[in-house]
Amino acid sequence: HRVGERGELLGGETPEQHGHEQGRDLVVRNPAGGIVGNQPGPVVRGDGVTAALVDGGALTTNGRLSELTRLKQLASFSLAAGSDQASGAVRPALPSAKFDWLLGFLGRLGITGNPLTQQGDDKVIVGSQFALFIDLIAKELKARDIECVSLTGSTSQRERERAVAAFQGKGGPRVFCVSTTAGGVSLTLDAADHVIIMDETWIPDEQEQLED
Repeated sequence: HRVGERGELLGGETPEQHGHEQGRDLVVRNPAGGIVGNQPGPVVRGDGVTAALVDGGALTTNGRLSELTRLKQLASFSLAAGSDQASGAVRPALPSAKFDWLLGFLGRLGITGNPLTQQGDDKVIVGSQFALFIDLIAKELKARDIECVSLTGSTSQRERERAVAAFQGKGGPRVFCVSTTAGGVSLTLDAADHVIIMDETWIPDEQEQLED
């Protein structure tokens, strides 16, 4: 979705409709402080600040790019209050339509975590620009007995090498979860048959490096 100069969402659906599809209501404020819609939920202001109430925690970003980034996050996953609620920190959470789609895609490849339905040998790279989303995806896949490895900017060099070796090896994990920034630096994952980009990056070169 595109955002207009006054903070409104541009497209074929209203902000309220978009919010309901994501399992939450979306409230849009204009620069004068008026509210379009009156449902509780994320608040997008057109004066360069995005704020929201997320499971009791406050979410605030400053600047147009931050506004758009936060909207991209809301389109990918739910947001929950982080461990430091006083600071307004948030973290990715389920439900996530994109994660549900990923599970379906993996299932069609025979990557199910169930020995009775597991089949094939295709391997998949799952990329996102949000490291915490990668952490969430890896955690939820493992909770469903789907073996995977993950790599973000906080991964040590030793853990990085182990993850790559495991994925590249025959019979190893069939899913590699990676942040687009970390995945675009000296990383060879030619064992992959599919690359899933969960969200577009602001810098095309980073995403292209991962795809290559």
